[in-house]
This record gives sequence, C-alpha cells and structure tokens, in this order.
Amino acid sequence: MLHFKLAGVAIMVALGLEVGRPAHAAVLNVPGDHASIQACIVAAIDGVDECLVAPGTYNELIDFLGKAITLRSSGVSAVTTIDGTGLGGTTVTCNTGEGADTMLDGFTITGGTGTACFTSSLCGGGMFNDGSSPTVLGCMFSGNTANYGGGMYNSASNPSLSDCTFSTNSAVYY
Repeated sequence: MLHFKLAGVAIMVALGLEVGRPAHAAVLNVPGDHASIQACIVAAIDGVDECLVAPGTYNELIDFLGKAITLRSSGVSAVTTIDGTGLGGTTVTCNTGEGADTMLDGFTITGGTGTACFTSSLCGGGMFNDGSSPTVLGCMFSGNTANYGGGMYNSASNPSLSDCTFSTNSAVYY
C-alpha cells in the first residue's frame, strides 16, 4: 500500500503538481471570501488562483507580492474602483518580478500618491512597476499624482497594456 502512495506522489511531482495543493484554479471572491483585495492576493496560490472582485469602491493600496495571479473585476472599470485616497502611497504595486501572468483586469485606479524612489521623490501614483512586467487590461488610471509617473511609473519594466485609459493624472517632472 505504501508503494502505491509513493508512486502517486512521484507522478504528481513529475507532472509539476504540488502535493497537498489543488491542481485547478480557485476563484476567490472579494468581498465574499475575503474582505479586501489585498487579503485575497495574500491568500491566492501563485500561478493558480484568480481574485474576482465585485463592483464597488475599495479604499486600499495593493501589492501583487510577486504572484502570477489574475485580479479581475466582475464588472467593468466604471463600476469597480481601487482607491488609494488618504492612504499615502501607490494604489497598485508590482515590484517583485511580476511577469505577464500577473494580470490586472477591469478597474479604475485612483487616489495614489506614489512610492518613494530617487532622493525625496515619489513615483507611480496609480501603478508602480519596478523590475516587473504585468498585463493590464481594461483599466482606467485617473486622479493619481506623483513626482514621476502620475498614472503609471515603469523602471526596468515592460507592462503589457490593452484597452486602458489615462486621464487627469499629474506628475511634476514627467
């Protein structure tokens, strides 16, 4: 009997499946399963799960934490907002090597004021990408400010953007 259990584990490892982890993607719902978007990101399994966010305004700053997950609005950007107003930072951060499998889909990103970069400067009000190249789909970046990159700041990054709009963002330098 032990021989068959070990053989099953060996097959799972050979197929690249983690022992004790689900082999299929789970859809984690915000606010149903998790009270905040960041809590969903923390709970999501890297390379597997999707965080599905109900329409509404979420006053928080989020960081993808290097995870290859999909963060998707169940509505569209006009009805689902990540709002960093009053929180003193970048609204969406990718600075831990996120790649094309990290997806942000269908949000308005607003209220960001940037992340510390350079000497006494703030970069990336709406989104800060440093050494990361996420996929951004159907998002609106509006009402963000920073010294550099009011809407989005990219350093050593090449994000893929599709059907995104940038309006009323401001940057002191560019």
